[in-house]
Amino acid sequence: MIRGLCELNDEVVTFATDDEREKASQWVIEKSGVEEWGRGWLVADDTRVPVASVPALNAREHHSYKSKYSFNIALVFLPHSLRIVESVVGHPGRSHDSRVWASGNGITAKPRLHLDEGEFVWVDAGYGFSSYTVGPFRNDAAKMSKDIRFFNHKLTRIRTRAEHGIAYLKNRFQCLKGYRGNLYREEDHRKAALTIQACIIAHNFASRYDRPDDVADYLQKDFPDYDATERTSAATAYYQATEPSRIIRRANQGRYKQEVVRATQGMSQHQLDRYRKDAGLDLREEVFTALFQSFGRPFSDTSVASRRKSTTKARLLADQQRRQRYNEAHSEAWRRRQSAGIPSVRSSQLSTGITQRSDRTESEPLRKS
Repeated sequence: MIRGLCELNDEVVTFATDDEREKASQWVIEKSGVEEWGRGWLVADDTRVPVASVPALNAREHHSYKSKYSFNIALVFLPHSLRIVESVVGHPGRSHDSRVWASGNGITAKPRLHLDEGEFVWVDAGYGFSSYTVGPFRNDAAKMSKDIRFFNHKLTRIRTRAEHGIAYLKNRFQCLKGYRGNLYREEDHRKAALTIQACIIAHNFASRYDRPDDVADYLQKDFPDYDATERTSAATAYYQATEPSRIIRRANQGRYKQEVVRATQGMSQHQLDRYRKDAGLDLREEVFTALFQSFGRPFSDTSVASRRKSTTKARLLADQQRRQRYNEAHSEAWRRRQSAGIPSVRSSQLSTGITQRSDRTESEPLRKS
């Protein structure tokens, strides 16, 4: 039965149709009050599937930061209907959220095949930065800044739909709250992953026939204050986007891939990471600015530069002044050493190293091994 359900994956867990895109985008605009936020019409989050007993194989990899043995899965939802459009299953609980997300073969592998230019996914802060994801600032930044708290609060109203989607799935299939299968061999791990995926497929199919009251019954187990009218439309029939749309997006993905190759050619891994982070920070700044402009709200304690550092203007200025004082003190100390004829520490170390090497070479030639 599990294998039979998994064979239906490509027919049931399909990506959004053009109609679903439009409805999801409109839902985000209505909830946020920001027209530009409609570009983010998907929400993603990870969830742990606890394992009832300690795995006999790879137990350490399954032991998560929550001090439980589990699997870590990533899910992407349409916020207006809570339909799952992509899943990443099979990683042990110790895997970081960003690693699980990056291993997907959908949005992360071919972003322009699924998202038009300028569109993005609302994600958790642990997913990192990219040109097609926007997440909240971390809690320590929100505690320091009113601007950042306001942004995080508004974003939470959208991202909470991912939590609703996870509760919707897990309360339908209670086995996802505690997998009771044995994990002795690699085959057991594959079976567990197939079982989780089968639950996702069956849930996606069944949710097509759920009424708003049915959805509320599932969600109110975890969210007692959930509004039964929140789900604005039922999941649509499971069919892929029209052929013309697929052709256009395949061409977009091809161009996007070529542009990325040209832009990153010759970069080191560090430079690539910096390139991706800068693109993600630029996108978050666009979304941040659009929010404040829509509400006619001036920035009170942040600037463009401080937001890129996830801090306030005052904190950024203090850090810059402290760094400047350190550099000035370091330069002054170097000038004093030079005027007194005292070599720098680095020069002294190099000189000592050369002398020792010369002494050893003259008195004790290196032995051949």
